[in-house]
Amino acid sequence: MALLGSGGNGIADRALDEPRNAKTVVDLCGYTMNLILQERLFRSYPLFYRKAGDELSECPIDCWGIEVADGWFELLDRLSAKLELAITDLVAGGLPLDECPRAAQIKQKFGQLQVHIDYMDKLPNSIDSDLSLAEQVANETCEKCGKPGTVRRTNWIHVACDQCEQRRLEGADNGHVSKTELDHHFRALTALLENRSKGGQ
Repeated sequence: MALLGSGGNGIADRALDEPRNAKTVVDLCGYTMNLILQERLFRSYPLFYRKAGDELSECPIDCWGIEVADGWFELLDRLSAKLELAITDLVAGGLPLDECPRAAQIKQKFGQLQVHIDYMDKLPNSIDSDLSLAEQVANETCEKCGKPGTVRRTNWIHVACDQCEQRRLEGADNGHVSKTELDHHFRALTALLENRSKGGQ
């Protein structure tokens, strides 16, 4: 799994000129996908992850990006590919882009993957089963590393493998995050979100 600020040459990679600090922010601030992987999704599926157009208001993803950890990247990649294809078909059929579905929020809540989509009603019924499958796979996949995991009901509900859960319980992923590190991370995140296209642009 790529680390923040490594393995790429896009917006996120250029913005993260202190990769150690950027990685630390993500490790210690909780479960959020590193910016290299977020950028990969945004570039691969520009219709689904497009910025709000004139007819759409901003949603949580426009402020916070993808609010799940790296371990769920592959299942989101597969789901996003199916959503992108469905949106492409809608555009080809004459639906204005501002009326097409797009990602509104992707997060974890009570251990469950939640994918919220604007204009969900425009998608074919088959997408419902794709979303259900992604949620089921997430429920059995460690959110941190992507290995097989189980739902953990401790001080907060999450999905983790035995190794990642042990590290969490031992405090290996905890520590102090400075204001500088936080500022650095959110500047990079803002740059990444601002540089998404509005779809086809």
